[in-house]
Amino acid sequence: MTSTGNGPPLEQLADVLPLLHVGFHEIDERAGALVGLTETQRQLLECLSGKVLLSNSQLCVLLGRVQSSVSELTDRLVQRGLITREPHRDRRKSNFKLTPDGARALAEFNQVRARALSSRLASYSDESMVRLVESLGHLAQALRRPGAVAGGESDPGYHSNN
Repeated sequence: MTSTGNGPPLEQLADVLPLLHVGFHEIDERAGALVGLTETQRQLLECLSGKVLLSNSQLCVLLGRVQSSVSELTDRLVQRGLITREPHRDRRKSNFKLTPDGARALAEFNQVRARALSSRLASYSDESMVRLVESLGHLAQALRRPGAVAGGESDPGYHSNN
C-alpha cells in the first residue's frame, strides 16, 4: 500500500487492521502450538509477567473471561507448574504468580513468535523496519487513548443526550 500526505487514508487503514489481526493471530497460534500453550494460557502468563501477584478476579477482568473459565485455566496452569497459587488475605480467594517454568514458556513463545515475524518480514530493509515499528508504536498509543472507540466522548461525532 502506498500512502500520500501524512499517512494512509483511514479507509485503507480500516481495511488493513483486520488482515493484521488475522496474520498475528495465525503466528501466535502456531507459536503457541509449538510451545504447548493455548492463546488464553499465553495471555494469562503475559498478565502475570512482571507482576507480583494477581487475584482470580483481576485475571477475569484482564482476560475478559468469567470466573469459572479463569478458575479452570489457572487450575491447569498450576498443575503444569507454570503458575503457583498463593494465599490471599481472604481465605476463600487465591492469588497467582508466574513460576520460572512459566516465564521460560512465555520467553520460548516470544522467541518462536519473533522468528516467525523475522521470516515473514525478511524482505524489509532496516530503514523500512524502523519506520514500520515507529508507525505501529504511534498507532498502538493512539488506540490505547480513552475514547478510542467510535461513539466515545472523544469522538468528534459523539453527542451526549444529557
